[in-house]
Amino acid sequence: MFPYLRFGQVSFPVYSLMIGLGLIAFIVVFVFEFKQFKLRIGLASLLITTAIGGAAFYGGAFLWDNLCHAIDGTAQFGHAGISFLGGVCIGLPIYYGVLWFTYRNKLSVRIMMNTLIPCLLIAHAFGRIGCLAGGCCYGKPSGNGFGLIYPEGSEAALAYGYGTPLLPTPIIESIVLFVFFALFTFVPYFKQRRVMWYCLFYGIYRFFAEFMRGDSRGGFIPGLSPSQFLSILLVLTGIAIFLIQRFVTHDCGLIPEGPNFIISPLFYKKAKK
Repeated sequence: MFPYLRFGQVSFPVYSLMIGLGLIAFIVVFVFEFKQFKLRIGLASLLITTAIGGAAFYGGAFLWDNLCHAIDGTAQFGHAGISFLGGVCIGLPIYYGVLWFTYRNKLSVRIMMNTLIPCLLIAHAFGRIGCLAGGCCYGKPSGNGFGLIYPEGSEAALAYGYGTPLLPTPIIESIVLFVFFALFTFVPYFKQRRVMWYCLFYGIYRFFAEFMRGDSRGGFIPGLSPSQFLSILLVLTGIAIFLIQRFVTHDCGLIPEGPNFIISPLFYKKAKK
């Protein structure tokens, strides 16, 4: 845990710095991905729309985390933090609707959603480094002497006692997210179905990662943390996408199957020569 970078009398909060780096990485990857497609819309207009999507994402992340903590009484509404999965499951559908209603005749919304996946992964990975620096999202006691020891007075130290080694959950998740980013960016097999693979891979990982978390998870369904509930929804979404692509039509997907494909609102169709 290293909450501040200090240069003389000037201090910079590392959590905010990592969030800023994640946002920059998101934009860089977004622009790189966007330029691979010859879409009939200006990049500036799309960035403005994406800023709206970012606001919806943050709103969903804030609403979900605060609602879940308010339900179990661990924090008053408005005094909790944010939940990344809340942003994914609430904010992204809102953003999809904004894209579809705004650009349905100008660009492939499905390509757009496919393009966003590596952007989310890289931003999330930097965000978890920020969590490590800020001391949140800590793990449970490792029980074997191996793990992170948080400073005296930190939230983790107050929860489990100063000097107790805790599972390095922020480090583990950051590494996992960087690996997912590499797979979805450089491996064609995964690159072609990013939304489906993201829902399956991250949903499964996050469900089991919740068993390692030691911070307050909020209340929702007995026996499940809120993030586990959303992880199940992600996995079911990934399975639904697979079944639709496999059994409904060969032209249905989340990205085009080749250079001669275009998008209709529901399905991909071969373009006329």
